[in-house]
Amino acid sequence: MKPFTLLALLLGASQSAGAAALDPQFAATLSGQTVQPTQRPAPRFTAFSAGNALFGVFGALSSVSSGDKLVADNQIDDPTPRLSRTLAQRLATSYGMLAAPQALALDDSDNAALAAPAPDGRLLVDVQGSWKFAYLGLDTSHYQVEYGARAKLIDSATKKVVANANCQAQSDRKLQPPTYDEMLANQAARLKRALAALSEACGEQLSHELLGQPALPVALTLPFAPLTVDDPVPNLSSKGQERFRLFLQKPLPRAFAISDNGYSVSVAGTRPENPALPSDPRARALQLCQDYAHRACQLYMVDDKIVYGSH
Repeated sequence: MKPFTLLALLLGASQSAGAAALDPQFAATLSGQTVQPTQRPAPRFTAFSAGNALFGVFGALSSVSSGDKLVADNQIDDPTPRLSRTLAQRLATSYGMLAAPQALALDDSDNAALAAPAPDGRLLVDVQGSWKFAYLGLDTSHYQVEYGARAKLIDSATKKVVANANCQAQSDRKLQPPTYDEMLANQAARLKRALAALSEACGEQLSHELLGQPALPVALTLPFAPLTVDDPVPNLSSKGQERFRLFLQKPLPRAFAISDNGYSVSVAGTRPENPALPSDPRARALQLCQDYAHRACQLYMVDDKIVYGSH
């Protein structure tokens, strides 16, 4: 990777020069011809933590090497090849083209698609992606995930770029951002879901910009991947996780509350053994949790819905 490319990635810089849609007159000549996606090596992943920031440029370089290891250890797939295939299929559908069955493998140089010898397609869909996560400034415990893509449509006959568009999507910094451990739990299950959602949002924006269609409101700042019952409950030990598994077997109505120091309470029904406690499971779970933890608690799940972070 070139030094200036690495620096741009670390800073979240964009090389965008504005979108240019496919010319309708040129598009009219494409019916029956083949459109082919490209596939490039996965970009370097930047995992920028507060620890990396203490070491300046060396910390920035370390964030890339640790990010690459994180991707390998957790088998995180780069969403860019799928995005490239999706755009190629949409072009084929829109202009009566044929979608090539195989992607054209390229290296990571900027002009690789322009120099590609004898591709199968008249039109190449070349997408270069970037991905990273970084801590939230003064809040070093929580993180934001970002995914970016630069898309070009290339006429293989003339070796010219005939359309281009850029996208940058990110998880919401304010709506329950994840901790490092929450991102990477269960083989980075939530990080994978977040990257998939961000790349899909980029796919919607890029499709409309490349095809010159009327702009649709596409949200590019998304909540981090919502929790599911298969995700670990934040702040809990293995015993607390097991308590949650047992909670899922309780009848409705029910509530599960947690504290940030590892306490949890599971209740069900509207007739508590202690008549002094609230009959509403939500209020009862919060009261008991706060009594045990000696601090404020949050509802994690009510009935069958995870509500953590929704208030």
